[in-house]
Amino acid sequence: MRTRIANRLAPRTNRENDVKELIMSYETINEEKARAMCYFELIEEIANRAEDCELHQMFFEWNKVLVNELAQRLNVTPIQAILFAVCLERDDSVTIKEIGNYLSCSNIKMMMYAKELDDLKEKHLLKKSVDRLDRKAYSVRKEVVDAFERGLKYEYTPKTNLTAQTLIEELDEVFDGIQEDELSWEEAASDIMELMSDNRHLSFANGVVTYCKDHMLGDDEQLLLCFLCVALVNFGRACYSITVIEKLFHSSRRMVNAVKKSLVSGDNGLIQCGLIESACNNGIADGSSISLTDEAKKMLLCDYNIRNAVAMRLESKLMSCSNIKKKELFYNEHEGKLISQLASLLDNENFRSVQKRLDEKGLRKGFACLLYGDPGTGKTESVYQLARMTGRDIFEVNVEEIKSKWVGETESNIRHMFRQYYELCKSQPVVPILLFNEADAILGKRKEGAETGVDKMENSLQNIILQEMERLEGIMIATTNLTENLDKAFERRFIYKVQFKKPETDVKAKIWKSMLPDLTDEETAVLARMYDMSGGMIENITRKKSVTEIITGNYVGFDMIREMCDDETIVSSRKVVGF
Repeated sequence: MRTRIANRLAPRTNRENDVKELIMSYETINEEKARAMCYFELIEEIANRAEDCELHQMFFEWNKVLVNELAQRLNVTPIQAILFAVCLERDDSVTIKEIGNYLSCSNIKMMMYAKELDDLKEKHLLKKSVDRLDRKAYSVRKEVVDAFERGLKYEYTPKTNLTAQTLIEELDEVFDGIQEDELSWEEAASDIMELMSDNRHLSFANGVVTYCKDHMLGDDEQLLLCFLCVALVNFGRACYSITVIEKLFHSSRRMVNAVKKSLVSGDNGLIQCGLIESACNNGIADGSSISLTDEAKKMLLCDYNIRNAVAMRLESKLMSCSNIKKKELFYNEHEGKLISQLASLLDNENFRSVQKRLDEKGLRKGFACLLYGDPGTGKTESVYQLARMTGRDIFEVNVEEIKSKWVGETESNIRHMFRQYYELCKSQPVVPILLFNEADAILGKRKEGAETGVDKMENSLQNIILQEMERLEGIMIATTNLTENLDKAFERRFIYKVQFKKPETDVKAKIWKSMLPDLTDEETAVLARMYDMSGGMIENITRKKSVTEIITGNYVGFDMIREMCDDETIVSSRKVVGF
């Protein structure tokens, strides 16, 4: 097939003849054969024939049967059928210019067909997006391709008569599409307003449509408003860092900058009409965060019991103390005393009494504890067992989920996490434990003279945690393997610190016996004496023994257990050299 470059450089008469020759090189297909083709066969044939055709009149005449067959199936015009075939052939978002290059049509000629592409979008056959250079691009909707794969005609069904909760779920899917780069912000805004317009029987949908129309809010403002509403209903997230704009509008850098600027300056339409405002942090307006106003919540979200919904979602994040299985732990003497004291302090009656006395003396009522030391020594399991014994649920912090690649979002996430914990402290009959497990990444030393974005973010995150520890009224426990890099400011704020060391010989013997009760006392004493193992390492051996017995069907005896210990500890000359 002739190249586009050769076609464009050739004299007009020669190119005209070449195009005609190209068009006539394909065999004619009758109506019966066209009707027998499946969707993909039909579309592929049209796309192949359309390449370099310049949308010449002869192309339509020569391929009338094929084009009309697809146009009829899709209920579109012949030119729309050709454009649709080209979009599907590319199997990705394609700009008008790229479609023109494929067809060997000039940019001006393709501008004439821009409305045809938009009509295909309105018929829900194509998705329209804007790339990072603000160029319009089109792609075939997934649900259309799914229908073709099943040999079915695609028919769009409006999502009407939704319930209040189903509407939120549909909106949440749209925002997931943005996050996963399946939708541009423009396409998402269009889908959202279509959902709202089709469900005006709901107060939320009707309020958004009416308010946006009356106040002439732009698509970007409509998208941001709906995002904040969905976040509040779905996740109890009352406010967001202004950097959420990076997520919502990341398909267009120009729009990211424009929306950020309007929010910072206060010129944004949502601020002007009183739907959003700067969030408050400890009673002080925080210009870096935004939230819905009380008026917006009252007007738009009256269909939702926000308080109960938030409480239920928060409770679902708790690890119930009743679900924690009892596990016997063995400690060195000093650790055991400290853990016993800690268990006594966390007893609900004792804890309330201590809090009351601290409050009377004007001291902080919160209790922060640090469990630190060698890996595998039972720090995390100790927290679980303390929670079980004292009847306290656990609100565990996933540090990796808190950290975000978006500047400012990590700080917003940690504030939101503490707000969630404070809500739980108010709603639960027994104050839960806030657990920062493996907190090495957030309890390190703050970096002086931080210059990189990452260093600044780490410092800001640590400062926020320090501030929250100052006003803490609940129970915070952090576990870490590394204390060398622990910032002194954190060290001062942990009122209770327990160091976990590798178990002593007699303790190791007890651990071996508890995990492998069929070993003799002499055998457990030998294992305890020979191998410098933590409880976690001993548990690994126990699991490996069980797996081996299941796979082989043979009992694993003492000699093989010793071989496993050698492998676990990398023994050389009967001396442990590393772990």
